[in-house]
Amino acid sequence: MPDFRKIGILGLSVWASMQLEAQTDQGLVQVDVTSVLNGRSVSTFTNGKIVSWSTGFDGKYSGEATLAVAQALGNTNPKALPNDGFFPANNRHPDVQLHFSNTDGVSNQSRYVTGAASFGFDVPVASYSILHVFALSANGPSMIDVDLVYSNGTVRKSFEVPDWYNYVTDADRYVLADDLDKWDMSNARTEQGHHYIFGFDLRPDAGRVLTRIVINKQNAGALTFWGATGVRTGPVKKRSSNLALNKPVSVSSTEANLGNIASNATDGDASTRWSSLYTDPQWIQIDLGKTYLIDTLVIRWEAAYASAYKIETSVDGTIWLPARNVASGDGGVDEMVDLNATCRYIKLTGTQRATTFGYSLYELEAYGNEVVTNYNDVSIDLPMVYPNPFQDRIQLDLPANTEVELMDKNGRLLYKGAEASIQTGALSKGLYLLKIKQVGGTQMIKISKN
Repeated sequence: MPDFRKIGILGLSVWASMQLEAQTDQGLVQVDVTSVLNGRSVSTFTNGKIVSWSTGFDGKYSGEATLAVAQALGNTNPKALPNDGFFPANNRHPDVQLHFSNTDGVSNQSRYVTGAASFGFDVPVASYSILHVFALSANGPSMIDVDLVYSNGTVRKSFEVPDWYNYVTDADRYVLADDLDKWDMSNARTEQGHHYIFGFDLRPDAGRVLTRIVINKQNAGALTFWGATGVRTGPVKKRSSNLALNKPVSVSSTEANLGNIASNATDGDASTRWSSLYTDPQWIQIDLGKTYLIDTLVIRWEAAYASAYKIETSVDGTIWLPARNVASGDGGVDEMVDLNATCRYIKLTGTQRATTFGYSLYELEAYGNEVVTNYNDVSIDLPMVYPNPFQDRIQLDLPANTEVELMDKNGRLLYKGAEASIQTGALSKGLYLLKIKQVGGTQMIKISKN
């Protein structure tokens, strides 16, 4: 079974798992949205039996069926969904694989939402030239705001999802499944034709790296989300294993008598969590055991999340450098990419609680690559740095292909280049950091000015 990301039966599709391995070179990606699916909206013909839908588009009265179900029922000229959930490409969309099939009579196929609600899912981290989502509405239209979460910001796009009884097509909306019949929960065909599943063209920015999609539904209508399909323009950025898994954790406080201890934040178990006392600020710190170049940090919040927090990193647990500040957190899953932080320690400090409770998170994950930190390791040729302590200048005997960054203790970049002499007369007395960057690795050196 390939490692793919599904998106929901009637929702956002990014290619079928069966086609993922075969079509990777073409940029076809199937997004995994299994975490947001909550119902079965399509009756399937599985192992010679009809497995009825259980979550209707309007609550309990109307669902869909595969062609094999309609034929087994003896329906005349049925207009039903394909048996494998596959819709071949046309002039409006690429190949689309929704998450129902006659081979599966158990798994959830779609997400059903009434009232105002939001749900989101990660996508393979890459740039996309094409991205479509699929949905329908019942009991009137539904308004949705779709947030495209890029590595450097979020773009919101708004759509009206038509009632599935009405044929609607325009520049950004089209019909994926046309003129469908509908069936009740006993699989009696109650109406013929004039029901539709719609596609929505999100028109992503191909020059930016997409990490996540969040769908925000407004109050009116009953939404059924089916999945997402996209075509990437750049390679998928493959992650390392979770470097924080089962690593030591220290915290500022722990909520009493609930068992929500610090180690829960790195145990890899989505059902356990750490929670703090009900005051600001609070912090949680992970010791990765050795120095890594951290590219991505993932925070999986419980309902008591931080509306404002900061991420800091350190190579020694003493000098902390700012990595990211969040001023308007919204909970759920925060994924921070392109951190490029060389560190052994990672600290999250909550500065503003979103609720009256403390801070609570299920998991704190870190991804990246090991960094050379041994001065005797031949993979990095450390320069001679003198004098240390310094006064008006720093002299460096730099090997070829070496870049140097000079930072203050707060991580503010003061110099970046490859010169043999750095003028430092204007700097105040105190502690500074030199980052030595070569092909073989990165090394942090502490220096000071008298």
